[in-house]
Amino acid sequence: MDLWRATRVSAYAANLPFRQVEDSLPPVDARTALADIRGFGAANRIRIGRHARERMVERGVLYEDVRNALATARSCKVQDGGRWKVFGNDRDGDELVLIVVLEAGVIVVTVF
Repeated sequence: MDLWRATRVSAYAANLPFRQVEDSLPPVDARTALADIRGFGAANRIRIGRHARERMVERGVLYEDVRNALATARSCKVQDGGRWKVFGNDRDGDELVLIVVLEAGVIVVTVF
């Protein structure tokens, strides 16, 4: 494992503030992004944005559902602005789609 990847992987479980881990990581492909999303989700390195919290309330989505969808995500697609559309399942097995940003953790932008 190269140093860049080791730094990225060690950020999953690190108990550091989001911005403390270097933000200037190289661009990633969908496979790497999916691994990062799963890793950050499993390590509970998730931040829910205000818009996402509002959508969660509207749609009856719990934090545990978001975490499960991220930790066990099936796939992701790159979106404009460095965002990723993530396809996963909530705790009941229902499909949950999230738009996220990868920094030093997963920042959930919206949920549908």
